[in-house]
Amino acid sequence: MMRIDVLGIAQDAGCPQVGCSCIHCTKARHDPTQRRLPACLGITSADGGRFLLDATPALPEQLDRWQEMTKSPQYLPDATLLTHAHIGHYTGLMYLGKEALNSHKHPVYVTPQMASFLQANAPWRDLVTNENIELHYLEYYTPAHLTQSLKVTAIPVSHRNEYADTVGFLITENNRKLFYLPDLDRLGSFVPTLNAMLAQCQFVFFDATFYNHEELPALSGRDISSIPHPTVEQILTFIEQGKIRLGDCQLNLIHFNHSNRLIQHDAERDVHLLKAHVTQPHETFYL
Repeated sequence: MMRIDVLGIAQDAGCPQVGCSCIHCTKARHDPTQRRLPACLGITSADGGRFLLDATPALPEQLDRWQEMTKSPQYLPDATLLTHAHIGHYTGLMYLGKEALNSHKHPVYVTPQMASFLQANAPWRDLVTNENIELHYLEYYTPAHLTQSLKVTAIPVSHRNEYADTVGFLITENNRKLFYLPDLDRLGSFVPTLNAMLAQCQFVFFDATFYNHEELPALSGRDISSIPHPTVEQILTFIEQGKIRLGDCQLNLIHFNHSNRLIQHDAERDVHLLKAHVTQPHETFYL
C-alpha cells in the first residue's frame, strides 16, 4: 500500500507571506496552526521507499514533520523529484549543501532541461560538482522505476517556463495511481489530459492557486493575467458543466495562494466544494 503525506498546501511563498498583512497572513502570524507551507507531498511505497515531490524553501520543517508523521528512522527521502524551476519547488535543495546537511549523492529526479538549469547556475551547480546531489533524468511520458514496484512518469505542462520546463508526476504502484500537478498556466487546453488522469488515477492533486480572478488585484493590485493559474471557481464550473469528469477519482485542490479563501479552509462549507476535496496540511492518504 502506498502512503501519501501532505507536507504543504500553499503557493511558493507560503502563508504568512513575507511583507503581507492580509487577514490570512495576519491570522497565521498570530496562530501557528494557521501557518501553511509550500505545496509538497511525501510518498512511501509499499516496499518502504520514501520519495519527496518538490523541494520547497520550507524543506527542513517539512522533513521534520514527515519523519514525525511516519515514525521513520530515516530523515532524508530515498530521492527527491522536482516539477519545475520556480522558487517554491526546488530551492529547498540548498539545505543539502555543505553548509547544512552535506548530503552525499542524494538522488534528484529531473527533466533534462531542469538538469541543465541546475548544472549551469550557482549555487545549484555546486551541489552537483560537490556530489551533494546526483541527477537522474526523466523523459516525458517514459515511466522510470523508483523502486521495484513504484514508477514515476513525467507529464509535460505549460507553466511560464522561464528557466526550465514544467511537469506533473504520475506515480504508479501495482496499478494504483496518483497524479501531482501543483502548477499550470491555463485549465482549458489541459482538460483532456486532466480527464485522462482522472480516469486512471485514484487521487489527483491539482493546482488551485486562486479562488477567483478578482482576489489578487483586490488585495495587491497585481495583474493576475501575468501569473495565470486555474481558479477554484473555474474548476468547479467545469465540473458542473461536465467538462471535468471526476468519475471515481478524488480531485484534491492544492497550491493555494495566501489570498485564496481556501488557504485556511474558510470556504469548506460551500456546498459546491463537496465535488472536490480541499487538501489539508498534514493529511495522509493511502492507495
